[in-house]
Amino acid sequence: MQCSYFDAGRCRSCTLMGQPYPAQLAAKQHRCEDLLAPFAGAPGLAWLPPVASRESGFRNKAKWVVGGTVAEPTLGILDAAGHGMDLRECGVCRPGLLACLPTLGAFITLAGLTPYDVPGRSGELKYLLVTESPDGELMLRFVLRSREPLARIRKHLPGLLRELPQLAVVSANIHPEHKAVLEGEREIVLTERETLRMRVNGIDLHLRPRASSRRTPRSPPRSTARRASGSTRRGRPPCGTCTAASVGSRSTAAASATSSAWRPARTPSGARGWAPPPPARTARASWPTTPRPSRSRLPPTPTSSS
Repeated sequence: MQCSYFDAGRCRSCTLMGQPYPAQLAAKQHRCEDLLAPFAGAPGLAWLPPVASRESGFRNKAKWVVGGTVAEPTLGILDAAGHGMDLRECGVCRPGLLACLPTLGAFITLAGLTPYDVPGRSGELKYLLVTESPDGELMLRFVLRSREPLARIRKHLPGLLRELPQLAVVSANIHPEHKAVLEGEREIVLTERETLRMRVNGIDLHLRPRASSRRTPRSPPRSTARRASGSTRRGRPPCGTCTAASVGSRSTAAASATSSAWRPARTPSGARGWAPPPPARTARASWPTTPRPSRSRLPPTPTSSS
């Protein structure tokens, strides 16, 4: 993939941009084989060919740092000085993600959402987090410094939903701290729907706002289904905070499906998620115990007989 941002030195996020894609795949495969070399003799362990994906337009989730001003917001990353650089034509994102950026930029201006200024520690809107499902639906998350802009977002949200009918889930994440953390602990859903449906090989997975999913499109269904069934057999969740999550990169595409035994729960941070079923009760071995004297009772005081 040829990237004008990388060539101009504006963005270096894709550190392997200058290497041919087949060389990247071979290097990743070799790295995995080296890491798992101690287990090479395990029964049933066999290396399969890596699953290649598109060289561009493969990301279904993107984080845009909001910079600039209310009138002219930038959506992209921050430079070395902490100021916003616009990357609305990033080649790694799916076309559906890039197509919504002009509307989202106009919404920032309409709702008067002041971009957060990192050097000055002022402003409200820090990030826009957008996820696209295989069906083309979108989930949008506003990462805010405080609840102050919520009223304006709610006021203009009906118009945004009309302009972006594919927008299924909208939420606001409250992130008051000044540190390099993607999100805060509090999530406020602003739409009727709370989950984004992710169809993977005929299975409907439901993604919550704070869950993680990054799936490479056009992945072979056979490989995806095999890995999904393996995850279910092991009885392990793909993610600690979501119904199901896909873990993918440019070299692999793995979608995990949770077992029906998993149940809704809350993480220690308070986010809604999924947790394994409680373990079955087993009979405990009875150990001999010595009764302890009660502390509330004192031994009787001896009396002398007259």
